[in-house]
Amino acid sequence: MITNYNQLPIGKYKKLVEIAKRGNLTEDEQNIAIVAVLADMTEEEVEAMPYVEMRALCAKAGFIYEQPPTTKPKTRYKIGRFDCEVQTKPEKLTTAQYTDFKQLASVADDKPEVVLSIFLVPRGMKYCDGYDIEELQQAINDHLPIGQGLSILAFFLRRLQTSIESTLIFSASMMKAVTMSARGEKKEQMKAKLEELLGAIRSYGSGDGLLMLPPLLGLPILLGNRSIN
Repeated sequence: MITNYNQLPIGKYKKLVEIAKRGNLTEDEQNIAIVAVLADMTEEEVEAMPYVEMRALCAKAGFIYEQPPTTKPKTRYKIGRFDCEVQTKPEKLTTAQYTDFKQLASVADDKPEVVLSIFLVPRGMKYCDGYDIEELQQAINDHLPIGQGLSILAFFLRRLQTSIESTLIFSASMMKAVTMSARGEKKEQMKAKLEELLGAIRSYGSGDGLLMLPPLLGLPILLGNRSIN
């Protein structure tokens, strides 16, 4: 039975999210459905178990009510038959990867494997060249633990934030030089734009700027802080 997020493939996590969204289940029905997913059983098989055994499995499932852990991602992942390298440096992404990232970010809640396939590229290959990306996405869905997937996405977002903040700081320094040489009404306009830019830098520095990024980490934590009982 799966007992932690490092064992929980993205595909099974998505099934748990679907269970959490079903508002017509009793608590017992919900527990049975969750144990069935984590123990790789049918709900009928769980219902046929001795109650004491089912309760013991419920206790092992308690980890799903905690925040999935995120750590620094590895540089390589073996995912099914694919040996993938992780590409999380924004400055290293190709135009195709960055374009797909912007277009696909909105489906990350329902299909995180699709967004992750942007950053996980088979060794020795280029993005979407020389392999079937849909096959890779299915392998990510079936084999990559959700904790590791979230770590990759979180690491990329942090790097993207740093990259954006560095760009803003450079722009501010250039704008400050232009403002100092401006005169009259144009100088006042430039000062206003400079203050707006400095405000954006402060926002990113405090972490608030992340709200401007695509909501990649929107996957719900199942049923809030409830525990199985």
